[in-house]
Amino acid sequence: MIFSADSAALAEARAGDFSRAAGFATKPYVVEELLATVNSAVEGPAAPAAGISVFPKDGLPPAAAWPETDLFATIVHELRQPLTVIRGQLQLGRRQIGKDPERERDTFDLAIAQVDRMAKLLSALLDAAALAVNGLSLTVVAFDLAPAIADAIARHEDGATRRITFHCPEGPVPVRGDLDRTAEILDNLLGNARKYSPAEAPIEVSLTMLGAEAQVRVADHGVGVRADERGRLFTPFFRSSSTRSVPGTGLGLHISQRLAERQGGRLWLETSSSAGSVFALALPLAMDEHGSAGSLDRDRPSIAEIWDRTAPLPH
Repeated sequence: MIFSADSAALAEARAGDFSRAAGFATKPYVVEELLATVNSAVEGPAAPAAGISVFPKDGLPPAAAWPETDLFATIVHELRQPLTVIRGQLQLGRRQIGKDPERERDTFDLAIAQVDRMAKLLSALLDAAALAVNGLSLTVVAFDLAPAIADAIARHEDGATRRITFHCPEGPVPVRGDLDRTAEILDNLLGNARKYSPAEAPIEVSLTMLGAEAQVRVADHGVGVRADERGRLFTPFFRSSSTRSVPGTGLGLHISQRLAERQGGRLWLETSSSAGSVFALALPLAMDEHGSAGSLDRDRPSIAEIWDRTAPLPH
């Protein structure tokens, strides 16, 4: 991609021999326009053999001119610099509010929230880039997966009544992995189930042990994924045709699957239809020297205590 602060120079570049360019972007950027340009390069027709292949089609070798990690790094570099300045200026302006302070404060708060949203997107891009080169560090420990799931459910229950049900074994389900990264995966699955389902539709979460794995399933009653799109569901920036009207980056499932794999686990779409989808996450059990699921150092909460964690907070 070509980045320039000079619109005249950019116009000249467009008219010149820049067949190897995946796209053009003018500084200062409108974030959505820049991402749309990048997405167009990703979703568009494959570049010629001598050009830059951003995310190649399945079965095609990547072009050596510009690895996809370089694309991520460039996007992050170009978008990160203005964020600190923008946030500092907004905070300064908020301290110097003049007339109608309440309304102006709300305006600044909204602007700061948008900056925070962009910072979160940059973090996702950095995670995707780090995972692409196996550069993301994990803190692997043994932990009980059931309370971790219950905590994730509690973060997504904001109604007066429970929408999400949770079924888990009576005993502990010790797994080996990164607790924080596992929470990210669970948040993504539960967030998608809520986002792409009717407002009051139930969501069922189950936890089982099968062989050397603990398996989590999140079942929703949403729009489903078309059969011809399921093979691309976990690729970067892919948005299913049935969900493109809902805001999103197309990175969540890709990052979640890579995080699961880095922990020795798996993440996949088990079933999907117009009646909903079931996503499954498998993580390796923490085994003792006898090849059985090991015990944990701390006491496990009871099923009732785990269930209490999923109760909606009072309003």
